[in-house]
Order: sequence, then structure tokens, then C-alpha cells
Amino acid sequence: MTISDYNAAVDAHADGIYRFALKHLRDTDRAKDVVQESFARLWMKVDQVDAAKVKSYLFTTAHHALVDDVRKGARSTRLEDHHDRLQHTQQDQPDLMFINFGYTDHAGHIAKDILEYQEAIRNCDEQFWKLWSAIQADPYYRDTTTVFFVNDHGRHSEDFHSHGDHCDGCEHIMLLALGPDIKKGFVSDQEALQIDIAPTIGELLGVQTPLAKGRVLTECMTQNLGVNKFEAVTDAGRKAVEMEKLADRDLVQQLLAARSSGDDLAASLAALESVVVSGDLPSPAMLAAVPTPAWVHAVDLERYARGSSTVGGTGNGALRCISSRTCG
Repeated sequence: MTISDYNAAVDAHADGIYRFALKHLRDTDRAKDVVQESFARLWMKVDQVDAAKVKSYLFTTAHHALVDDVRKGARSTRLEDHHDRLQHTQQDQPDLMFINFGYTDHAGHIAKDILEYQEAIRNCDEQFWKLWSAIQADPYYRDTTTVFFVNDHGRHSEDFHSHGDHCDGCEHIMLLALGPDIKKGFVSDQEALQIDIAPTIGELLGVQTPLAKGRVLTECMTQNLGVNKFEAVTDAGRKAVEMEKLADRDLVQQLLAARSSGDDLAASLAALESVVVSGDLPSPAMLAAVPTPAWVHAVDLERYARGSSTVGGTGNGALRCISSRTCG
């Protein structure tokens, strides 16, 4: 390819390569480095690359640059992240902490083979062990801290680069639980779901999780005190439960029942219906004019407005659309 072809390739593909890199790295500076490295490698072989195949060459080169970045960052940048986490625990002493080892997922998407992905997993294992060791070395957390180490999703059984269907590899993931309240050496053959983790943490912390849909994983615990009864015991909790119930209601039936009984909800629902039937995105002023408790329907109104720009038929059709939670 000629110098003119090279310049045309920069204009045509630099933005696409940047977006490709940013999608996987989620770091603008590192993504820009990938773009620069890709075109630098192209320049070194400008006389050997066919101009008609330059796009394929550039994206293949960008892929290799991504892999190099992950390899380099897995043991340097990620180790710095680990130290940052430890610093937060020592300074703030939080009762609950969430840590995402996200670089393992990035490596899975861009690794050229399974061995490279396995190396990223080993690195994650190493960082987790350092974190657990630091917990045991801290008098504040030692013998009082439980850790749940779990995947956010699995990966395809046939191709580890992706995920998202109902294959065995995507649906079956691991859960490692460590701590003074967890049975040592216990392996459970009972089905557990990701939604069970929040109620279990609530049980260990002595707090209620009224909106959680899962169960407490009592089979892995040394004792079950039954502290988490999924009850709403605070004003915020009770309001949240009420909103959850309203989200599952049939608005049409509530309108009819309220109007026939003449209760206080009638005016509220009638005002809400008039907002929905208008077919417009409800403004803050419009919502403010709707008496309580209908203000809690604001999320449904937004969902409706995103799902359809017009209202077909009667207002009841729009309300059914909202109550079935199929709009947006």
C-alpha cells in the first residue's frame, strides 16, 4: 500500500479501532494506546500490506495489542487496585464491601486461546488470596468477616470468548464462601442461585432484605438463627415494599375498584390516567400534579414513554401496557 493508502486507512478506521478497544478495556487512555500501536505496526509493514485488506489487518493487530495490554496490566495495574482496596478497608472499616475483579472477564473476551484466559483466572485467584490474607492479618476483620467469591456469569461450553445463553457453561457457576459462619470443607449439591447471596448476607449482618427474591443459604452456614425474615422494619423499607407491590398491580382493575368504592385512591389514579392517556413524556410538573400515592408510578410512566411514542386506542390500553411491564 502507498502512503496515500495509509493516510486513508487512518481516516477510515481509527475511530472504529478506538471504539473496539474502548469496549473491551473501558479506559480511554489505554484504548488510544491500542489505536496508536495498531497504526505504528501498520506503518512498519506499509509496503507489505494489501490496501484492499487493510481493515482486516488493522483489527487483527488491534486484537493482539489488546491481548498484550491485558497481559501487562494483569500483574501491575491490577496489583495497584488490590492495594487501593486494602487501603479503603483500613481507613474506613466498612461492614459491607463489593469488589469486582473485572479484568478476568475482559481477558476472556479477547484472549487468543484458553491458556491465556486461564492465566487471567490464576491471576485473579492470586489477588483474591492476597485480599483474604490481608483480612486475616487485620484484627478488626479477622474471625468476623465472611467473603463470597462468585462469578457474575458463566461462559459458553464450546467457545469461552462469549456468554449469554442457556448452555451448561453459562448457567452453572461457582460460589466459594469463607468465614467463621461457614462450614469448613462443605460442598453443597443443593441448587443455589445468585439471588440467594443477598438474603444470606442479610442473615449474617443481621439486617432484613424485604425486596430480595432468593433464600438464605442455610445449608452452608454453621448455624441458622433466622434473623433475616424478609420484613420491612424501617420507613424506607416499607415504602420500597409498597412500591414493589404497586409495580405488579393491574392499574385498570385498581381504577375501576377505586372509582366504584369512592376511596381516596380514585382521584390519584384518575389523575395518573390522564397523564398516561396524553401520550406525552410526563414532565416533573405533570407528575407533581398527580396526588400521592400515584407518584410512585413515575418509573412506569417513563417506561411507557420510552416504549411507545403514541397511544393507540383507549387509555386502558396504555395502562395495560404499563401494568404488564412490557414497554421498554
